Amino acid sequence: MHKKALLCILMLTLLASCGLHRKTVTPVAMQTDALLERVAQNELQWSWFSAKLTAETDNSALPTLGGRIAMQRDNVIWVSLTAMFGIEAARIMITPDSLLIINRLENTYVQEGYEALSRRFGIGLQFRDLQDALVGNGLWVLGDGEKQHEVEERRYHISNLSGYDGLWVGQNDYLTQRIHCAETYFQLDFDYGNYVDMGSQKMPTSCHLDLKGMYNLAVRVDYTSMTINQEQAFPFKISSKLKRVRI
Repeated sequence: MHKKALLCILMLTLLASCGLHRKTVTPVAMQTDALLERVAQNELQWSWFSAKLTAETDNSALPTLGGRIAMQRDNVIWVSLTAMFGIEAARIMITPDSLLIINRLENTYVQEGYEALSRRFGIGLQFRDLQDALVGNGLWVLGDGEKQHEVEERRYHISNLSGYDGLWVGQNDYLTQRIHCAETYFQLDFDYGNYVDMGSQKMPTSCHLDLKGMYNLAVRVDYTSMTINQEQAFPFKISSKLKRVRI
C-alpha cells in the first residue's frame, strides 16, 4: 500500500491550516484554575460513542470517504470507511496497544503496535489523547504542571508554561475550538465547529485536522447521527485470504 494513502486512512481516525492571527492580550478577570474547571465541566462525558462520518483530504487524488465510527472509552476505536456505492474500502480497529487495518481494495491488512506506529510516523499521540480529540475534548493537550491563559480574538487561549501546546475555547461557552500539539518532529492542529446538543451536553460535528512533520496531511471529518453512552459492537475479522503488509 502506498504509504501516504495508508497514512491518510490512519489519520482519518487519528481523526485548519495554521492561520496567522494577530494576538491581542487583554486583562483576564477569571483565574486560570477556575477557567480550567469550566472547560472540564463542558467536555463531553461519554463511555460509548458512535456516528456516521464523511472524510475529505487535501489530496485531490484521494476520494471523499463515508463510513461509521464507534468507540468504547479507553478500550477501542473502530472505523469502517466506504468508497463509491457504499462499498467498504477499509476497516480499522485501534486499541491502546495495537492498530489493525484491513484494506479491502487490495486484499491486504496491517497489524502493528500502536506506539511503534505512532513513532514510525513521528506522531506522539497517546490512545487516550486520540479518543478525546475525536469527540472535541482538549484538556489532555495541556499535560501536567502549571497553566496560563489569555484572551485572544474573543476566546480563551490556555497553554502550559512551555507555550508549545495550547487549547482554545469559546469565551462564552467554554467549548473547544482548537487544539495545538507540537513535539520535536511534528505539529498537529485540530479545529472544531458546528456544535450540536447531545442531551444536556454539546459536541462538535466537524473537525479539521492538520498534520505537519515527517508527513503533511490535512483532513476534514464531519459527523452525523451521533449517539453517546449506547453500547456498540466492533466487528473485525481478518480473513486467511488477506495478505499482511508492513508499513
